[in-house]
Amino acid sequence: MKKFILYAVAILGSIGLIYGEEMSGTDDKDWAFAVSTLLLFALFLQGWKRWNPGGGGIIAVTAFMLFTVGSIFLLDEVSVLIYSFLLGLLLLPFCRRYRDAAATSLAFVVAQLVLYTGIGNDIMVWVLFAMNGFFALGGAYFGMIWLRRCFTVLFSMSALLLVFINSFNEGKLLLILVVAAIVLVSVGIYKFSRSAVGLKE
Repeated sequence: MKKFILYAVAILGSIGLIYGEEMSGTDDKDWAFAVSTLLLFALFLQGWKRWNPGGGGIIAVTAFMLFTVGSIFLLDEVSVLIYSFLLGLLLLPFCRRYRDAAATSLAFVVAQLVLYTGIGNDIMVWVLFAMNGFFALGGAYFGMIWLRRCFTVLFSMSALLLVFINSFNEGKLLLILVVAAIVLVSVGIYKFSRSAVGLKE
């Protein structure tokens, strides 16, 4: 019951912050809502550490808090980068004891930072493809189940998107490169998963 309340407070609190920012009708108070998001996340982390409800909870809440930060600032990329980075710093103390869950959460923070760097959409698709593959391989190599599973799914989604995009190009070189990369990453994930060094949460 305590775990459910912990998640509910974190998710509903962040939703309230999003709607509160929209209702304020001004951008001057965005920083207050962002700081409130960080405080809410910090409180959640303390509760999560106390009751240790599992890796999925902290990963899901981290992703939702990142979404909250992005929703509060919307088009203010610099502010999103700053507060997302600060949110990531809150996760660092958990990396030693909860490696898998904390590493996966930090990987989502990195993904958010990359998304808001202002890179063009065409390049961004390739960057996300490479980044998702890198994290999936890292998760497999170090035996981090959450990291491997989450970013294998994201890698698959970005791979399908790239295959779809490049299927309509006259030149098939990029399509061949995508397929080759998919095969290499998939083989790597499979092999690393079978011989992981065993760093577990």
